[in-house]
Amino acid sequence: KGCLRGTRETVLSKIESWARDFEKSPVFWLNGLAGTGKSTIAQTVSERVFGDGLLGASFFCSRDFEDRNNLRLIFPTLAFQLAHKYPTFRSAL
Repeated sequence: KGCLRGTRETVLSKIESWARDFEKSPVFWLNGLAGTGKSTIAQTVSERVFGDGLLGASFFCSRDFEDRNNLRLIFPTLAFQLAHKYPTFRSAL
């Protein structure tokens, strides 16, 4: 689930601004203590930038789902999603 409407707007705005500025670092490091909402923020940003066509791929870890708690599936999942979206990447892969 994502952020409740109207919450976390400052950090969401900062991350979305970063996602649209291709001159900035290709990595945005979101950190914080366990339970502070990092996954919720990441989910919300992913949904928003996906809707704008800016999301290449995503993977969310979860202890509750077998296919999301296996670290060996992260790179194959991301590669599949990127290959699906970008034909040039697909050819190189």
